[in-house]
Amino acid sequence: VLSAGKNGCIFISGTPTTKGSYTISVNTTLNTALGSGTLALEYYLIIDGTVGVFQLPQAVNVMLISPNPVKAELNINTNFHIAKITITDALGKIVLSRDINYANQTNLDMSYLESGIYFLQANDGSKLITKKFIKE
Repeated sequence: VLSAGKNGCIFISGTPTTKGSYTISVNTTLNTALGSGTLALEYYLIIDGTVGVFQLPQAVNVMLISPNPVKAELNINTNFHIAKITITDALGKIVLSRDINYANQTNLDMSYLESGIYFLQANDGSKLITKKFIKE
């Protein structure tokens, strides 16, 4: 358990038998004053045959949505600037489309949605990230 402003560590052990590039996926639960949510991070590791300690760079686009499941207000925080958000239902019907004006956080009213599974897509102008959430 880490408090705000603290760093964590991922320990990878073993002897790699194959040189190459690897993606390490980390799924965690994040608890904030706004609620809890899941956070998925990706790190990139390169095994080139040398011995040493390397800091793994964090993936470029990370998006946290909370709370999930949501009752009324959905909080969206990213490490990139969002141009537009689109929310679709489980059948692919667009239920919300909003310009975010390149902010990296926003709150959306979800109280009008029926209970069910939805998909939030955040577009930064060149990339698209999709997250699933549940409306209670």
